[in-house]
Amino acid sequence: MLRLIEMILPESHLKDLKEVLKDQRPITLWVQPLTEIWIYPEGDEEAKLVENSVMIKVLLREENTEKLLDTLEQKFSQSKGFRINLISLAASVPLPQALEAPQAKDAEAEANNERISRQELYNSIENNAKVSKMYLALIAFSSVVAAIGLLGNNPVVIIGAMVIAPLLGPIMALSLAITIADRPLARSALKAGLIGLALAVGISATLGYFFSADPTNSEIESRLNVNLVDIALALASGGAGALALTAGASGALIGVAISASLVPPLVIFGLMLGSGNIYEALGTLMLFLVNIICINLAGTAVFISQGIKPSTWWEVKRARRETTIAILIWLILLIALGLIIRISQGEIDIDFLSRFKLPL
Repeated sequence: MLRLIEMILPESHLKDLKEVLKDQRPITLWVQPLTEIWIYPEGDEEAKLVENSVMIKVLLREENTEKLLDTLEQKFSQSKGFRINLISLAASVPLPQALEAPQAKDAEAEANNERISRQELYNSIENNAKVSKMYLALIAFSSVVAAIGLLGNNPVVIIGAMVIAPLLGPIMALSLAITIADRPLARSALKAGLIGLALAVGISATLGYFFSADPTNSEIESRLNVNLVDIALALASGGAGALALTAGASGALIGVAISASLVPPLVIFGLMLGSGNIYEALGTLMLFLVNIICINLAGTAVFISQGIKPSTWWEVKRARRETTIAILIWLILLIALGLIIRISQGEIDIDFLSRFKLPL
C-alpha cells in the first residue's frame, strides 16, 4: 500500500528536510513553492499570514510512514506554518519501482509491514470514541432491539442489536490509550463508554419494569452465569478487534463480535433490575464485567504485539510503566471477580474461614 505525505514547511528548512529523508527511502518527492499561506486558529485569534513556505509531497510505502511522520514532527513541529497531512492512495501510476522490487527493510519497517501507522490508527479510533448524538441514538436503539429480542427469546433480533451497537470505538480507544499511555484518549473513551452503558441500562431497566423478564427464558438464562466459553469469546473478540484495526480493515464485523460479549449481558442486567430480579441481575453484571476486562486485556496485548508505541523514548518509558500498571489492575480485577463468581456458585467453600480466629 502507498501513502502520500503532504507537508507545509518554511523554505529555509528544505536543507534539513533533505537530511531527514536520506534514511527514509521515499519513492518520490515533490517540492512546490507557496507565495503565502493563511493559518486560521480555532479560537478568536485573527488569521496569520506565513510567507516563503513550500508544499512538500512525499510518496512512500505504508510501512515506512510511521517512522517518517514521527521524525518530521519531532524536528519541525515548532516551525511556523508547519502542517502534515497523511493521504491513503488507491493507486499510483506508473507503478513505483520500489513496489516492483522492494528494497531491503530494516527490522522496524518489517515489523510494521502488516499494519497501518500509529497516526492513522489513532485517528480512526479517536473519532469513534466520542459522545455524539449518533452514538447515543445507536446505543438507545440497540438496547431496545436487544431487550425485545431477549424478552421474546428471539436470537435473530438479538443479533440485530449487536450489529447496531457502536461499542467498538470506546472499547478499542481505551485499549489503545492504555498501550500508549494517552490520558486524554483514555478519559474520552471512559466518558463515552460509561455514558453509553448508563443509557443502555436505563432503557433496559425501564423496559424490564413494564415488561417483566422471565429468568428461565433460554436467551436470558444462558447469560446469567460466567463460563469458560464466555471468557474465550471476549478474549477472541478483543484480540480480533484490535488486529483488524491495526491492519486498517473495517471494524464492522468485529464490532458485532465485541457487542455479542457486552450488549446482551448489559441489557439483561437492566431487564433484571427493572423486573426486581436482583440476584439474577448481579450474576449478569459479573458476566459483563468479566467480558469487558477480557476484551481490554486482549486488545492491549495485540496493540503491544503489533509494535504500537509512542514516538519518543521518554514517552515509551512512561507508556511501558503505565501499561504494566493497567494490565496488573485488569488482572487483579479479573481474579477477584473469578473468586466472587466461584464462591457465589458454591464452587469454593468459604466455611473454612470460620476455623481461623484472629488474636485479640
